[in-house]
Amino acid sequence: MLGEVQIGREAREYVRHVAETAGVDGVDVFCCDKTKGRGEMFDLFGYGIGHELKDAYRRLRLFEVDPFADIAIRETRANQTDSFELGCDPRVSANGERAEKYWRFMAEKQIDIVGAATRRFLPGFYLVVGLHRVKGRGLRPEVSYPRLGEQLRTVKDMISVSILNRVLQASDGYGLLRRTVGFQQPAGPDRGPVLSPRESEISQLICAGKQNKEIAYLTGLSVHTIENHLKRIYRKFHIHNRAALVAKLQS
Repeated sequence: MLGEVQIGREAREYVRHVAETAGVDGVDVFCCDKTKGRGEMFDLFGYGIGHELKDAYRRLRLFEVDPFADIAIRETRANQTDSFELGCDPRVSANGERAEKYWRFMAEKQIDIVGAATRRFLPGFYLVVGLHRVKGRGLRPEVSYPRLGEQLRTVKDMISVSILNRVLQASDGYGLLRRTVGFQQPAGPDRGPVLSPRESEISQLICAGKQNKEIAYLTGLSVHTIENHLKRIYRKFHIHNRAALVAKLQS
């Protein structure tokens, strides 16, 4: 098993319970950081997953093209921090060529992706709980997807608590917590300019460190169209460059 020291015993046992009741062969729990550069992943726990499979996933950097951690999907839902999608969900399959490497790898390994639940901690930084079955292992119990969705929400809650506990154990973790929860929002109704859904999507990708060519690829738009969107965004904020945009959005 992978990284069992990263999460509490109760959470590990509950992950095993979910796997058994859903009749899945493996559950993979990790964090994916796509806030800058090519991204990075952090293993938290793996149930029923061999080191060879996980090493290949990391070595081939499949987390970059994993559709369940696709920034173009995750960051277009500004108000949705939690999600659960099946492997056959149209929102997952709609990313087309971007995930081709991921699906080809799973097919070669005879892995059938059941689905995955995600939680967005920050724009571009996600907790992912993925479930899979190995093909050719006979009949399986029918999965109650509403029940599974609730179970995975519980998993994410438990692991979020584990992560918070680890943060608090770090140097100045307690002080950081106090500064965070003690932050007061400024009074007044001013929320800044209103962006369209497409402008919001592009702005989120800018904050994630993506360049215009990357944003064009992720959104399916041309670089010229991205540049025109950026000009309109800059005018709304009365700024002139992406650094100022990041500063505005983060404030």
